[in-house]
Amino acid sequence: MSETNKPLSSLPTVTKVEATGLVTTTSATPALITGMTITPPAGNYLAKFSCQADDEDDEQVSTFAIYKDAVIANASNARDTLTDTAHDRDNIDVMTTQDTVSVNGSEAINVRFSTTGGFTLNVTNRSLIIMKIL
Repeated sequence: MSETNKPLSSLPTVTKVEATGLVTTTSATPALITGMTITPPAGNYLAKFSCQADDEDDEQVSTFAIYKDAVIANASNARDTLTDTAHDRDNIDVMTTQDTVSVNGSEAINVRFSTTGGFTLNVTNRSLIIMKIL
């Protein structure tokens, strides 16, 4: 059987949560992003997060990361300085991060965000997708 004609039973399991409403943080400590939590069956997963992000200050450092419960997944830390230029104060960035996560069936995969300087970080149009891998 060729790679392009695999039976449906051999396709990976994919789960997705998404939200469009505004969530914000002013915290330098990572905070759970509303709606970005999945508790899958035991196994290994590729997790991918993306969102639109906007800040209220030049040179604000914003961090997004994938977690297993309250523990960060090592390679997923996405850090960005959201810079609004003098000509573009309404700059919106697309943030994305991914990592592999192993869970035992009771652990949740979630996404957290933080910011610097006490300024507000605004996040909309976000999604977390997980795909079971071998």
